Amino acid sequence: MNRILRRLARAATASILCISLLGPATAWAWGQEGHRIVALIAADRLTPRARAGVAELFGPDVKGEMEAVSTWADEIRDQRPGTGRWHYVDIEITSAGYDPARDCPGGNCVVAQIARDERLVADTRLAKPARAEALRFLIHFVGDLHQPLHCADHHDRGGNSVRVKLGGEETNLHAVWDTAIVSGLGEDPVKVAAELNARITPHEADAWSRGGPADWANDSFAIARKDVYGPLQGLGGSGETIELPDDYLLRERPVVTEQLEKGGVRLAMLLNTAFSGRGVVPSSVDADAEPASSVAGNAAGGATSNIVITPEEASSHVGQTVTIRGEVADIHAAHSAGVTFIDMGGSYPNNAFTAVIFADDAAGFADVTSLAGRTVEITGHLRLYRGKPEIVLTRAKQMTVQ
Repeated sequence: MNRILRRLARAATASILCISLLGPATAWAWGQEGHRIVALIAADRLTPRARAGVAELFGPDVKGEMEAVSTWADEIRDQRPGTGRWHYVDIEITSAGYDPARDCPGGNCVVAQIARDERLVADTRLAKPARAEALRFLIHFVGDLHQPLHCADHHDRGGNSVRVKLGGEETNLHAVWDTAIVSGLGEDPVKVAAELNARITPHEADAWSRGGPADWANDSFAIARKDVYGPLQGLGGSGETIELPDDYLLRERPVVTEQLEKGGVRLAMLLNTAFSGRGVVPSSVDADAEPASSVAGNAAGGATSNIVITPEEASSHVGQTVTIRGEVADIHAAHSAGVTFIDMGGSYPNNAFTAVIFADDAAGFADVTSLAGRTVEITGHLRLYRGKPEIVLTRAKQMTVQ
C-alpha cells in the first residue's frame, strides 16, 4: 500500500510542478482536466431542448464543444484582465458564510457572474455571439465555483500563499487542489467523466440541483473550511512549508470527485433551465440582490409582508414571499447529501410544493420526521425547481406547526 501511495504522489508531482513553476498567481481552478470533466458530465445530462440550444450556439458536436470551451475563460484572462475576479469569491474562513455585500461588492465575483451569464444565455433577444460567449463563461465558472479554494480565503489568496511539500517537492495548497488530486483520477477526462457520471444516484442529482450559486458557494466554502484548512496548521501565508502526508491525494480524492460530480449536475440544471424557453427561474441569484435564503429569513422575521396560500396555489406565486399553509403529505431525504424534503399538496413525486432543508441548517429543525399528517405554515421566497415551487428553510421561525 505504501508503494502505491508513493507512486500516486510521484505521478501527481509533475502536474504540481508545472503549476508551481508558473507561480501561484496563475493557478487555475481544476486545471484543464477538472473543467473538462465538469463539462462532460453536464453534457450527458442535457435535455433534448438544451442540447439543441447549445448546438445552435456552438455547433452540432455539443459534447466535444462543451469540453473544448470549458477552459476558454482561463485562456483569455491575460487579454481580458477585467474578468479575473469572476473566477472566485473570497469568503473568509472565520466567517459564517457567503455575504454578498462583503464578499461580492458590486457583483464582482463568481457567484454573481454565474447568475449574469445564466440570464444572458437564456435571453434569445441577444445576438448569438453574445449568448455563446456567456455560455463559455458559464461552463467555466460553474467549475470554478466547485473548487473549494475558489470560495474560501484565510488571508492567503485562496491557498496560493500556503507553501506545502508533497512527494518531496514544494508547491502551494491551491495548486494541489487545482490539479494534483484531479490528476490521480486518470489521464482521459472523457473516461473519468463517464465513470463519475455513472456513480451519481437520482437522489444525489435531485439534491445537488437545488438552490443556486450562493448556496453552492457556501457548500464549497464549508468543504474548504472543514476538509482543506481544518486539518492543517501554520496557515495564512506564514512562510512555513507544510508537509502533507503521503496519503493526502488518496485521502482527499472522494471530496474532489464529489465536487466534480456536483459541478456537472448543477451546470446541466442551469443549462436545461436556460434553454427551456421559460427564461431564468427565480432560484438564480440576482447579481445585486441578497440570495433567496436571506430573503426568506427576512420574511420569516417579519421584515417583509406576505400572503397566506395553499400548497396548490404556490405555482402561481413564484418569485414572491408567501406563507404556505397546509398538511404535510410526506417527508423524505437524500441521505448522502443530507437534504430533507417536506412535501405538501400530495406525496412525492406528485406534490404541489416542497420545503427544503439543507444539511447545514438541519440542526435548527428538530423532529421534522414527526410532521407527516400535521398542518404547518412555511414562510419564505418561492422559487421553481424542475417546474415545481419550493421554499428553502434556513431558520426555524420560517416554519410553524398548527
